Amino acid sequence: MKIFTSFSVFCLMTLWANLAVGQTFHQYLGTTDSDNPSCIEKTVDGGYIISGENNIYVYT
Repeated sequence: MKIFTSFSVFCLMTLWANLAVGQTFHQYLGTTDSDNPSCIEKTVDGGYIISGENNIYVYT
């Protein structure tokens, strides 16, 4: 039971961290409503590709 609880906490922390990263990118990137990022993808090397209507950002 203790292992299951620890794993559950780990999963919730990971989910929360991923949501926080996504919200931060959406909040701070883009200059107008039409320019805001609309897609965030994590790359295999641990970076992020963030794209919108008029722009593409690549973070590694």
